Amino acid sequence: MQPKVRPIQRFAQAVSKCSAEATVYGQCVFADYNSVHKDKCVKEFVKLKDCYLVCFKLIKSKASPSVLHLTRPRQRGRGDDHSVI
Repeated sequence: MQPKVRPIQRFAQAVSKCSAEATVYGQCVFADYNSVHKDKCVKEFVKLKDCYLVCFKLIKSKASPSVLHLTRPRQRGRGDDHSVI
């Protein structure tokens, strides 16, 4: 029997797969941090959230790390595109 993996560990693994999206979102917020408001960087946030969700679901289903790499959302694409990197 495999040891139980805590949800926060799966989340940390998913976060590590989305560093490019996190960087873009962080840069958007930092660009004008004195006037941050709701939905200021909504496009960047949605891409980051989608990446987390895709990676988290794959980790939860115990997919191999190579599958996670191949199914990450496209960094510079249109909307919700998912493609092989």
